[in-house]
Parts: sequence; C-alpha cells; structure tokens
Amino acid sequence: PTQPGRSDASRGSSAAPAEVVLLAPVLAEAESQLCALVRRAAATGRRIAIAGARHSMGGHTMLDDAIVVDTTPLAHVRVDPATRTVTAGAGASWRAIVPSLQQAGLAVKVMQSNDDFTVGGSLAVNCHGWQQGLPPIASTVRSLRVVTAGGEVAVCTRDNEHRD
Repeated sequence: PTQPGRSDASRGSSAAPAEVVLLAPVLAEAESQLCALVRRAAATGRRIAIAGARHSMGGHTMLDDAIVVDTTPLAHVRVDPATRTVTAGAGASWRAIVPSLQQAGLAVKVMQSNDDFTVGGSLAVNCHGWQQGLPPIASTVRSLRVVTAGGEVAVCTRDNEHRD
C-alpha cells in the first residue's frame, strides 16, 4: 500500500515530507489538532499538504519537507433521511457513504465514477460526475467546516461564514 504523504495511489509521484500527521477520528479533536498544526506551520514556515485517498493527479497530496495531513481517520458518515442530507468527514470514502444513503432510501446526486475517493478530495477538486446536466459537487454542499490559514474553524454556507 501507498504511504500517506510519501506516494500517491498511482505510485507515480513521491515526496519526502518532514512529517505525516494522522488526524483524530473525532471531529472536535481533529479540528483542534488542525488548528494547532496550521498555527505551528505558519510559525515555522512549513507548508501543509492534505491527503485522503491520494488519487489527485500530479502529487497534490504531498510535498517535500512539508507537513502532510492524512484525513482518512476522519471518516464519520451520518445520514438524515428527514432532511435528505448526509454529514461526512473529509476522510469518508464514497464506498462508505453510498450504502449509508441506500439504507435510508436515498442516493448521491453528484460524485465521481469511482467509490474509493474521499469526500474531502472530491470537494477539493470540485469533481463532476457522469450525471448529465448537473453541475460539479460543490453545488450539492449545504455547509462546510474548514480550518482557516489563521488556525480557526469557520463554517461556510451558501449564504455566509461564521467562526466557531
């Protein structure tokens, strides 16, 4: 298997990161970890690369002498049939999401052709699917939690952004 931060899924790209950080599987812990990591990287001049399934072309999920964040443990999936929504961690794969939706009688609206990509990676590249006449995946997102360059958590929605 490939090593997060050192090679991509194709094994066509490689890097020598300074550090590989495995995110905590619990959202609150992962966010705290990321906020501290972003502040530390800024203070030391280190770059950060984010890795999930590591399928992005060109080695975008790794950098020499960088801190690579492995998001795969942050893989929670929660389906709310009443609102017809899914809440998922950046490291959740479509392979985990699709069956969860099916159990609730739902299906994804837009996703890539393969189910081994992560939600975080899909959003990062604003993937499109094979669904005719539908825009890329960003059009299906209601809100997104991100860690800013200042090391704070922001919740972004279609209408606004607020800090936690």
